[in-house]
Amino acid sequence: MIQQILIGLDGSNYSDIALQYGIALAKVCPATLHGIHVVDVVQVASPLLHDLAGATGAVPQFHLTTLMRENLSAVDNSS
Repeated sequence: MIQQILIGLDGSNYSDIALQYGIALAKVCPATLHGIHVVDVVQVASPLLHDLAGATGAVPQFHLTTLMRENLSAVDNSS
């Protein structure tokens, strides 16, 4: 029997549907439902952000992916 369910959440419609299925399955089994928020840091550090930063006069963060990973790891370790 299923005891633990892990659902990846990223704000998309697909993750919302997966969450609804996970909730229904957790009620039937019964199981503990865990959610994990997933962030695609590659999209955050895309060339579009560099273009937008240049267009607005801001300094682009060339190491944004590294900074995002460090900050997300720090949040994960503090909980």
